[in-house]
Amino acid sequence: MSGLPGEEAEPEIHKSTPERLVYMANQIADFFRSQGDEAKAVAGAADHIKAYWGSSMMRQIYGLIDAAGGEGLKPIALKAILKIRESAPGQIRRELAQAGQPTARAAGDDAG
Repeated sequence: MSGLPGEEAEPEIHKSTPERLVYMANQIADFFRSQGDEAKAVAGAADHIKAYWGSSMMRQIYGLIDAAGGEGLKPIALKAILKIRESAPGQIRRELAQAGQPTARAAGDDAG
């Protein structure tokens, strides 16, 4: 956006602010929580976030966790993000495969 007169500002909903990322992570966590137990919800949410969030989004949410302990994040969302941060490459998808759950990309998820 150039800020020219008459030009509309980008709607807040499209900005990746920390508050928006918390909202999105909580929505993802709520969806996966509705699909099964907590361990499956954490793994599913982690897989989805890892598959579709860009590196700048991840840096912002990690920064929020580091600065404020993940304030505003629901427990499953916080656990999912910490799982991403602490997992070896491919670990989350292996866990999902062992549990018989599809990964975000394999499930035909249309996000991203």
